[in-house]
Amino acid sequence: MNNIQTALQNRNHEKEKIMQEPYEIVKANETPVDYDLKQEEVGSSMTIIKQMYGNPVMNVKGICEQFHISDRTARKYMKEIEANRERYGEFAVMGEGPLKRVNYMAFTDYWKYRKMLGDKNARKHAPEYDPKEIAKALGFYATEVM
Repeated sequence: MNNIQTALQNRNHEKEKIMQEPYEIVKANETPVDYDLKQEEVGSSMTIIKQMYGNPVMNVKGICEQFHISDRTARKYMKEIEANRERYGEFAVMGEGPLKRVNYMAFTDYWKYRKMLGDKNARKHAPEYDPKEIAKALGFYATEVM
């Protein structure tokens, strides 16, 4: 293995370590990761800030554009999400009329498991709602290395 392959492998390993927990600040006292694949040392420590990109709350128009559905369908699904308060919580759908907002993670989960949640027997086998897992899968979490 040459130096470039080793550096790329180390870089990918460091990225995996960084992406494990969202919203944390890490002080690394180890040898810093050389992201530019140069032979120079960056410094004795680095600060990594994890942050969330995008907005986890969307209006009806945004949901319609994102999922390519009509306004009526989006509002119907939001009403069904409100009926599933025990799964999605009190703040999954907020507001009324043109100011209605929905949690994007809750809507995505409902979009995927709608048929299972509608059937009383299949509902028991639906996976637990985990917004962190959904956000991670959608690419909401990213890192900045300083």
